[in-house]
Amino acid sequence: MKKVLSLVLVLAMVLMFSAVASADAIPADQIKVGLILLHDENIGYDEIHLNGFMEMVKALGLTEEQYSIKYNVPETEVCYDKAIELVDEGCDIIFADSFGHESYMLQAAAEHPEVQFCHATGYQAKGSGLTNMHNYFTAIYEARYVSGVPCVGYNVSMISVAPDSALTSAAVVWGPYYTYAAKCLIDGEEIATDWCKGYVDGAVEIKELNEKVVAAGTEETVNAVIEKLKNGELHVFDTSTFTVDGKTLEDETYVWDGYYHESELASAPSFTYIVDGITVPEA
Repeated sequence: MKKVLSLVLVLAMVLMFSAVASADAIPADQIKVGLILLHDENIGYDEIHLNGFMEMVKALGLTEEQYSIKYNVPETEVCYDKAIELVDEGCDIIFADSFGHESYMLQAAAEHPEVQFCHATGYQAKGSGLTNMHNYFTAIYEARYVSGVPCVGYNVSMISVAPDSALTSAAVVWGPYYTYAAKCLIDGEEIATDWCKGYVDGAVEIKELNEKVVAAGTEETVNAVIEKLKNGELHVFDTSTFTVDGKTLEDETYVWDGYYHESELASAPSFTYIVDGITVPEA
């Protein structure tokens, strides 16, 4: 009899927690998402955010009524106003793409705990104590490592602009994050406070190589390096290859397994050390 009662209690608890999870979830056909852009699709930085956002819209099968975009939002209190407009429009989750938007997103998040706020390139979410505030970035240093040499662009291909010199461009791919964050709400799951992913999650890439100017064998070498980054054989910040102040780098917070874990503990880049041999320009 005791075993039967125990089983009944366990089943009741499972059903209870399942019901809670289901209650927190937002059906895909009811979710509404908002995006705040510093500029519009004519600026490369904002273009790739917009592309990633629309990739999410397509992946989740959202209708035009289920998303709203605010363009050309400066890094002023206007950002707060636009965030509140999106709240009033019924958005369940709101994204902002520029570093200077963060304080205004924090303000809106504090006032509206029922809405999730996600901010790109920032760092204050964890310290804010707000469970509905999140930061996101990517391990773009991986793509920059792969792209190597001078004459490399950022986010968009520059080959059409400099056909005789541009080699490629390191680029962020935002689609994986936008889809991940919105799907968390649909699945009733928590959004990570800090999110930062690289090649293994499809969050960074390099654009097409300019075959007119790259050396023979470049594509094969690039592909081999990318594969090593994906499988963990290669780490960009291998601490065995450099020193700081003439000493091997030791840092229990960021260094273990032989490499510096850049952006793995937070969504923003860290600037803790200056590696020997790196010249820092004077201000």
